[in-house]
Amino acid sequence: MTPLVDFMIIGAQKCGTTGLARQLAEHPRIAFSRIKEPGFFNREPQWQTHIDRYHELFDPEPGKLCGEGSTMYTFLPEGAGTAERIHAYNAELKLIYIVRQPVERVVSHYAHRLGHKRVSAPPEQEVLQQPSYINRSRYGVQIRPYLELFGRQNVLLLIFEEYIADPAAALQTVADFLGIDSDGFRAADAAEPANPSAGQSRWGPLMRRLTRLRVLRRMLMPLVPARARRAAMQRIGVRLESKPQFSRELKQLIWRLVYDDVCTIEALLGRRLNVWRAGYEDR
Repeated sequence: MTPLVDFMIIGAQKCGTTGLARQLAEHPRIAFSRIKEPGFFNREPQWQTHIDRYHELFDPEPGKLCGEGSTMYTFLPEGAGTAERIHAYNAELKLIYIVRQPVERVVSHYAHRLGHKRVSAPPEQEVLQQPSYINRSRYGVQIRPYLELFGRQNVLLLIFEEYIADPAAALQTVADFLGIDSDGFRAADAAEPANPSAGQSRWGPLMRRLTRLRVLRRMLMPLVPARARRAAMQRIGVRLESKPQFSRELKQLIWRLVYDDVCTIEALLGRRLNVWRAGYEDR
């Protein structure tokens, strides 16, 4: 019988999940999905029918934990029902949810789409007209279904800014949560973004279009060594020389819209996130 997947990184988008997945994939006790974001339970309402195809993404060995990282698992409202499907698959699953300052996450989200030429409107127009920008920074809303189904003990909340500032401490927390030895993590600099939104060199429009073809990507990616995939995706992923500028007024508006979710995360952590609040009013 194929072992069940033991853990998932379930978000949040543009919060360092790619870098964390990379470090987990290189741990000797972990068999990580050959595709970092399979998104299986988000895409397959009838997941039981295709579960063998999902398990083919893993190479389980005795003593290893199987894991994957799909940020779309916490996309709400468009991903409604995903948490329930995952719980039906494995009610003992451990879940890692890494979050960053919510306004900065929106900036990074917009920069990512702008760099991939998926948007051309200025931030004031784009962010307020497309609900996904705000929704994906509403961490309290996104994580609530998982807390209700799996319990607080099976959900690890990581703060992106703390992960960047002290990668060793963050990885020790992850190791303790998963029950593995932290010595297995490679000595990598988490401060170097694995999937940045600005500052990388350009690849041609043809390569960008090819990477968006989901079927082709799913066919070819398992055939390419993991290290080569990461190097290629880092080069393909960014088209901007620098991050776009958001006005102070827009940032304050975003902050007010996500403030209740900030308070929810603080309550779950049992501490105030001053690193998030700096520069914003507490009202």
